[in-house]
Amino acid sequence: MKATAVEQQALLDLAAVDLEIARANRRLAEIEQATARDAAQAKLSAASEQLLTARHIADELASEIERLEQDLALVDTRIAQDKSRLETSSNPRDITGIQHELVSLEKRKANLEEAELELLERREANSADVAEAATARTTAQAELDQIDAELEASAVKAKSGLALLMQQREKFASLVTAEQQELYNKLVGKTLPVARLEGFTCGACNLALSGATVDEIRSTPRDELARCPECAAMLVTF
Repeated sequence: MKATAVEQQALLDLAAVDLEIARANRRLAEIEQATARDAAQAKLSAASEQLLTARHIADELASEIERLEQDLALVDTRIAQDKSRLETSSNPRDITGIQHELVSLEKRKANLEEAELELLERREANSADVAEAATARTTAQAELDQIDAELEASAVKAKSGLALLMQQREKFASLVTAEQQELYNKLVGKTLPVARLEGFTCGACNLALSGATVDEIRSTPRDELARCPECAAMLVTF
């Protein structure tokens, strides 16, 4: 295949920039699929779940304490009523009944106050859990935001570099003929499409060629592209 020195150099440059584009695309894929972000997101989800659980417990405790306080208020009201009745009653039988009821009410009140104290202690411990979980979630969110910011900056940089590489590719591609471009495209994915002959080694497949083969390749006219007999890559000999 005919190819001027300029076209052969453009093919070499095209192959080089395509390698850089492939690396840039891999780098961009790594950024977009960052495992560090997955770990940070998992940490945030766990912290959020922990906070939600702690707050749910807080709500349950608040409801239980409210019910106990209502029960205590009812018991206190009943005790006050019984004491008032006791002061005004003159019937021994009624007095005995009221006194027994007061004993039961005082016991009930003591049990309610003990239960309330336990709930208040649990609420205090839970408040610490809520605060700790909230701090953990805030920290996890900040870590995720930091990672996202770094990934966004890296992605912007990678995309910018990729755009420049694509511009270079267009420039080099414009310097080769349609026929050369067609052969180049056919070789892409099978081997490095074009490379230099380095001594006795093909720069595309890195295989050592025999002396006779190298002599044959080097005897190719300067305005024609030689081909590697092993990988079929286009070889530049100058």
